[in-house]
Amino acid sequence: MKIGFADWTGEELHFYTFQKKGSSLTLENISSIPHQGELEQSAVASLKTPGMSYLYLSLPSSFLSLRELEFPFADEKKISDTIAYELEGLLLGETSGYCIDHIVTSSSDTNSKVLAVCMEKTRLDAIIKTFTAAGLEPKVITSLDLRLSGNNYDRILEGQTQDKDIRANAAKEELVHPSINIRRGELSFTGDIDRLIKISNFSALLILVLLILFGVNLTLKYKILSREHNILISQVEGAFRSAFPEDTKVVDITRQFTSNVNILKNKKKVLSGIAPLDMLGRITDITNDLATL
Repeated sequence: MKIGFADWTGEELHFYTFQKKGSSLTLENISSIPHQGELEQSAVASLKTPGMSYLYLSLPSSFLSLRELEFPFADEKKISDTIAYELEGLLLGETSGYCIDHIVTSSSDTNSKVLAVCMEKTRLDAIIKTFTAAGLEPKVITSLDLRLSGNNYDRILEGQTQDKDIRANAAKEELVHPSINIRRGELSFTGDIDRLIKISNFSALLILVLLILFGVNLTLKYKILSREHNILISQVEGAFRSAFPEDTKVVDITRQFTSNVNILKNKKKVLSGIAPLDMLGRITDITNDLATL
């Protein structure tokens, strides 16, 4: 499986291509283009690599709104459920207008320190659409600057290294365990679901084709068996007419055959019950010995 990682530093756009075999990731290629300001579709498309299964995207930390928070608990689910309320008044505008993720920087049994990572949905949506239009829809959107800073707020503000090799190694680590994924909520990646739907539709179509073929096969078999049945019926009727020519009309061949056989059996019983010598003796008595045994 080939996985791409687009690393947007704000000044350059690096593209790392990894080959995944099992749990192993191997860096195959690094390409870069200088680019400042907002990304354009043509610039993104120029880095497209054939045969790529997924794309991860790293945004510069300058695109993100970062806030340090403390919680009186360590439960990750509780933090996720309440972090938007804790950010009320700390961001420009309503928190509902942001995609929010977080990194737990320290934790104990009773409290947690958290780095909240936020980005405006409108800007994030525009970036996603640019990459998607270029045929490179990102599955995960993270930031290498966070990983390279060790999730330290002060170090993030200082800026991070632009060395491509160092950032490529960080990208490899992000592919295994992303620091964040701000592609959430209504902007969540649905590519896997779309692929599943396509596979399901193809499977349904394949099943339909198989059912049609099965039906055609059954129809052909039925016609063949029906023809053989008619031939056998014709042969049986011919044999019946030969055995019982007095039956000119055949309505129910089974009943008629059974009835005729029973008649023959009864006649046989009558005839087999008369002894020939007794019959001749009676004839002799009647004819006054004109006929002798």
